[in-house]
Order: sequence, then C-alpha cells, then structure tokens
Amino acid sequence: MISKSFLIKYCIPLALFLGILDRFLKSYVFDILRSVPEKTIPITSFFNISQVWNYGVSFGMFRADNNSGVLLLMGVCLLIILFLSYALLKSETKIEALAFSFIIGGAIGNLYDRIVYQAVYDFLDFHYAGIHFWTFNPADVFITFGAIFLIIDQIIRYKYKKQIQH
Repeated sequence: MISKSFLIKYCIPLALFLGILDRFLKSYVFDILRSVPEKTIPITSFFNISQVWNYGVSFGMFRADNNSGVLLLMGVCLLIILFLSYALLKSETKIEALAFSFIIGGAIGNLYDRIVYQAVYDFLDFHYAGIHFWTFNPADVFITFGAIFLIIDQIIRYKYKKQIQH
C-alpha cells in the first residue's frame, strides 16, 4: 500500500480539484450558451460547444425519466464514489491511487449535476461527416483518463511480475 501522506497531500486534493474544475467549466459554458439561441457554438469543422442534458448514464443509456430513476442514479453514483474512495485507500501504487483520484473527481462533478439538475450537463460535441459522436463533459474526460491510468498500472504490474518470474 502507498503512504497515507501521499493520499492526503496529492490524491484527495486532486479528486476534489477535478470535481471543482468540472463544476467551474460546466458553469462557465452554461453561462455562455445561455445567450446563444441555438445552444451550439461551432469551434472547428469537427468540434462544437453544444448544450446537452444527459438524463441517463454513459452515452445516455438507462434514461431516468422520473424522480425514482433520478434518485436511483444518484444513489448508484454515490455508492461508486464510496467504493472508489475505499479502493483509493487500499491502492498499492501511486499510478493506481492517482487513477482512482481522477475517477472520483469526475464522479463528484457528475454527481453534483445529478443532485442539482437531475441530469448531467454535457457540452463537448465532436462530429465528422455529419455524424455526431456522444456529447460529453470534463468529468467524463477525467473518468476516462483514470481508467486509462488503471490499465497502464495493470500492464506495468503484469510486466514487472513476469520479469520477476524469469
């Protein structure tokens, strides 16, 4: 296990910072798009800033159309944050701990949206040849980076164990 001082100095503040950064960026974009009638600002030929409310989970799946569904999604998100916080405390490497921090920070940002708006605010809209991919937000990016860090950590551990065995 890694030291508690590393968790306290770096991982917990990182998770909180990412949750706050997500909230700040969403609020900033929301304020800008409030004055745009079509709720979309083209940035490049393949990227827009577009207002989208996600009432489901990843990619809009499992849409919560009523209060019970919204509460269920909030509860699941909170349980995931608690589970990941426990996993963070049990982290064996710094990469693993930082990965959990990224995922927790993103989950905190999206949980805030669910509590306040009953939906997650997405605005990063990539498209190509008339096809729009899923619109997402900074919290989703943090969660994705966290997952990538976990994969990298597992690859490094696997290669290290292989070297020791030979």
